[in-house]
This record gives sequence, C-alpha cells and structure tokens, in this order.
Amino acid sequence: TSYNVTGADSERTAFLFNLSTIVMEAQLLGPSNSNFGQYQTYNDPNFGPAFGAGFDLGVNVTGLGSGYAFTSSYGAGHNTPNIFGVASPSTPTAFSVTRVETYTISDAATPEPATFGLCGLALAIGAALTRKRLA
Repeated sequence: TSYNVTGADSERTAFLFNLSTIVMEAQLLGPSNSNFGQYQTYNDPNFGPAFGAGFDLGVNVTGLGSGYAFTSSYGAGHNTPNIFGVASPSTPTAFSVTRVETYTISDAATPEPATFGLCGLALAIGAALTRKRLA
C-alpha cells in the first residue's frame, strides 16, 4: 500500500481525462518537496483506483459504486476546479460509478510520428512497385 511518486518533472507524465466533457488535467509540475504533483496514483488492494493526493479522482472502498474528486495533484492544483469542472476547496465532488477503465500508455507501443510516416511511405512505395510488376 503506497503512493506511486514521481519526483522529477520529466517523470510527471500522468493525466486524467473526462470523456464526457473532453477535459484533460495533467499532473502538476514543480519541486517534488513543495507540491502534491509528485503523487501520481495510490495503490492498495482494498481500495478502488485512486489518482493524486487527496484524491484528485478516487473510487470508494465499499461497494465501488461511488467515487469523489478533489484537486491536489492534477490540473491547476489545490482549490481549483476538479476533473468535473467543480471547485472543490474542502468538499469533494461525489459521483456514481457504473464502470471503471484505466489505461497505461507505453512509449514502446506508440510509434513516433516520423517513424510512422516513413513506414506509411515504405508501404505506399511497395504497393506501387507491386502494381507495376503485375501490369
């Protein structure tokens, strides 16, 4: 049971995304000892998914049917609107949970734009050469 801490700005690549409102909140940057941005996720087998300190987005322990959102580690920071667009200085925004999906995006699985373009170009040239031979 512990937080996944990302101290350096270069490691703070996590984000929260609200599919309903198309709002994305990135993990806060800054010195690791002076803000909550270092707290990426909270990992506990007896708890639902939890992101950020406080939690910026969390699912309740009992029943996993509800959740809440503060603002501490993502977006503009403490006392600013949360992922739902609601200011939450001391009271979290409560919501119902019907389904939870979490994703990990790996750099190794994501092609670089230049590499992807070169692959597409190579495929197009290969297809043109094949058509030319068949003609």
